[in-house]
Amino acid sequence: MTENETISAAYKIGFYHFLLTNEGLILLRNFPRNFIKLEYKDIELVEYYTFVQWGKLTWFIVLSVFSYLFYMLEDVFFSKLMLALPFLKPLLRKDLFIEMNLLGLGIFVVLIIFTIVNAYGFFTTLFGRIRILPYREAPIDVITKMTRPVQDFIIEMENKKKEQHIAEAQGQK
Repeated sequence: MTENETISAAYKIGFYHFLLTNEGLILLRNFPRNFIKLEYKDIELVEYYTFVQWGKLTWFIVLSVFSYLFYMLEDVFFSKLMLALPFLKPLLRKDLFIEMNLLGLGIFVVLIIFTIVNAYGFFTTLFGRIRILPYREAPIDVITKMTRPVQDFIIEMENKKKEQHIAEAQGQK
């Protein structure tokens, strides 16, 4: 911060501290350490949005059903496989603790991992984000719920942008 810079508002949103000053916006995060300073004239847009990834939900459902069917019909599948490929019998013997052979257990574990990854991927998209879009730079996204401080921050940023625009217009006259 410069000598003349004063903090007009402060918000704790997500893992960040948003500081609105008379000169711009400062974003602070403790872990991992991050410091971002933007002047109001460099900020194109501040918005709250939610982008739900329905494809992840679809994959979660498909993989859940397939995992269940694989677990229930594993005996049938591998007995047919052993008839077709008898040299695989030693590998496909049931020796493990949940009455599955090594290959079946491997396939089942992979299916469960992909199911969990897609479930997590879907549920994390249910949370919204504040997006700060600076001109000519990558957007800054902060995962958060739509709470009163988030609404207040967006309103305050809109007001600061208007003040900045009016000040620039008066300076040009």
